Amino acid sequence: MIKKLLNIISQNKMKIFEVIAIILIICFAVGVSPRMLQNDTFYTVSVGKLIMENGIDMQDHFSWHENLPYTYPHWLYDVGMYLIYNFGGWQRNICIYLCVCGNFRDLYI
Repeated sequence: MIKKLLNIISQNKMKIFEVIAIILIICFAVGVSPRMLQNDTFYTVSVGKLIMENGIDMQDHFSWHENLPYTYPHWLYDVGMYLIYNFGGWQRNICIYLCVCGNFRDLYI
């Protein structure tokens, strides 16, 4: 029985190594990620809500200046964050954010 198990392990060393490496990378990424979202997460969710309700109108509604022209460079990310928030609240946003982004937390769509 033990010989059979050792034989299987010796034949699949590379696969076992890859699985362990992936698990360790995921643990590391979650470990170094912050437990809360970025500073502008509230802004991101608000922009996503605005886009879902009114579409992209190329104006900044959250600045001190009226009718300021603005291009939403991360509109798809904003809409996605709003949909996640709308689906499950802030706890769901944090959980999905950490699972999807992991260590690549500054990667925008």
